[in-house]
Amino acid sequence: MAADAATTERRAGFGWRAAGTLLRRREASIFVVAILLCIYFSIESAAFYSTDNLKNITETMAPIALIAAGQTMLLICG
Repeated sequence: MAADAATTERRAGFGWRAAGTLLRRREASIFVVAILLCIYFSIESAAFYSTDNLKNITETMAPIALIAAGQTMLLICG
């Protein structure tokens, strides 16, 4: 009887297994929060995904991204 129950149990699909693996990692919370913020701001403002706004965001974040890349290299190299 137990063997019948084991064979009828379905394996989770690849997407569910990948999502489970991702959510078990600490770093996943940052990704989830970023996605939720994008969803929230796109609902609140119709201009959030406009080309002018995306250009403005990328231009203002470029110096911070360059500094972060340099600091990451320092941390990796020790």
